[in-house]
Amino acid sequence: MNTATTLPTSEQAAKQLTTIIYALYAAGVLTGGLTAIVAVILNYVKKAEVAGTWLESHFSYQKKTFWYSFIALTVGSVVAVVGGFVAAGIGAWLDNFLGTILLFVAGCLWLVPFAAFIWSFYRIINGYLTLAKNKSI
Repeated sequence: MNTATTLPTSEQAAKQLTTIIYALYAAGVLTGGLTAIVAVILNYVKKAEVAGTWLESHFSYQKKTFWYSFIALTVGSVVAVVGGFVAAGIGAWLDNFLGTILLFVAGCLWLVPFAAFIWSFYRIINGYLTLAKNKSI
């Protein structure tokens, strides 16, 4: 059922904007996050246009996805780099089985930012699919 044609014109324009913002977030994967920064700026600048509509929930969802992802990716990457250097240094110094385990742990630290990336991409896809059904999130 195509309900997009039954939306009021103002809501159709706002839905199109919300779709574009989801696309900008998704493109952030290819642009190193630059389009995601544009998307979150649009979220803040255009929030009055969706205030009081079902699309407001999507704007809130998008902003939360950006900020939680930004924090998780930043902290996770710092921990992975610092922890990796520390574990690799100690592991090379120990030069025994414990050193090997520390090197393994250093590699595993990259799972934190990777998991944050997967989580944020899931939220972008989930949000868009919910938007496509004309539902709030």
